[in-house]
Amino acid sequence: MTCDPSPRRRPVRCRLRRIVLMLAPALVLALSGCATPTAVQQEPPAQSRLESRVKVALVEDPELEAAAIFVEARGRRIRLSGFVDTAAQRERAATVAAGVAGVRGVESRIRIR
Repeated sequence: MTCDPSPRRRPVRCRLRRIVLMLAPALVLALSGCATPTAVQQEPPAQSRLESRVKVALVEDPELEAAAIFVEARGRRIRLSGFVDTAAQRERAATVAAGVAGVRGVESRIRIR
């Protein structure tokens, strides 16, 4: 069955088919965005907890301005990055991070402002 181009004579089936054809791509795109990440993309909970514990330790240290220090865990190794005012603060941040339970190593990429 072919659909008549004039809107007045178009049967309901043709209108419905046209709506479905217009909405199908949008529905596919919307649902593909809801897919959950694979196990490879998800960060292990242990790494998240370790990052959190290190960040809390940095925040609680009165000598550091922890808002400018970023923490990233790779396994049980910690990478620090960001900015501090002095070399002593950079060393202090690495020492505090190394003192957190579960940390096996610290790589400091902290720069002095």
